[in-house]
Amino acid sequence: MNLKRKVLFLLFALLSAPVLFAAPQAIDIRVEYFPPFVCDLKSKTHPGIAIEILRKLFPADKYRLNFRNQGWQWAMRELQRNRYNAVLGVCKADKPNLVYPRSPLFKTVSAIYLRTDSTLKFESAASLAKTKTGFMTNYSHSDEFDRFLKDHSSDGIAVIYNGWNATDKMVRDLMQKKLQAAVSYTAVMDWSMKRIRNSAKQIRLVKKLDNEAEYYIAFTPGKRESWAFVKQFDQEFVKFRKTPEYKKILQKYGLADNSL
Repeated sequence: MNLKRKVLFLLFALLSAPVLFAAPQAIDIRVEYFPPFVCDLKSKTHPGIAIEILRKLFPADKYRLNFRNQGWQWAMRELQRNRYNAVLGVCKADKPNLVYPRSPLFKTVSAIYLRTDSTLKFESAASLAKTKTGFMTNYSHSDEFDRFLKDHSSDGIAVIYNGWNATDKMVRDLMQKKLQAAVSYTAVMDWSMKRIRNSAKQIRLVKKLDNEAEYYIAFTPGKRESWAFVKQFDQEFVKFRKTPEYKKILQKYGLADNSL
């Protein structure tokens, strides 16, 4: 190879290197603990449904997903300052000025739970006015139950659970008759009851509420790449939801398509 060809070869190699060996594009995402959708980010087996799905939609050879736990209010404030790319678990109606995919990443439906041996007849929130009923902090189920929480926030009727594994504590208290009822999202309860022995035998879902809520991954409009990320999500999520792998992820957390 003569000198001219060597120079041309080296020049081509240098120009091609950035394309051939481009580093994965970083996407910084803030999340809040919300099992089973966001569980333990350090877990190799159960980081959360939403975490596992996003890792499939944004493959590691092209993207580097950087998840970090952060309080909700702080996360939204920082997103609007363009400090990172996205926040997971946003209702579009609450923050319409952000950049959203066409489809929500997951949905929730609330339900009323009683012990299987309970004689209580549930008809409305008023049916629980004389019983101890468990609720998760910051979960909203309906206007009726929002009023119920306000009316019974200090009389011991509404028992509020918060913190790490709070749903597990609520399930155990219901099993041990420290509560007479519980109100929560079906997916959240299914996840806890999958892991707590005998809970499925001792607790029954009495009624689902008509309050489906859709949660999205929301991107900041202040970063140009947000629209490319949304396009990637939309293209891949439609395909991934049809695969056995998607159903396998749901089943691992004790869910099925119709329980979201």
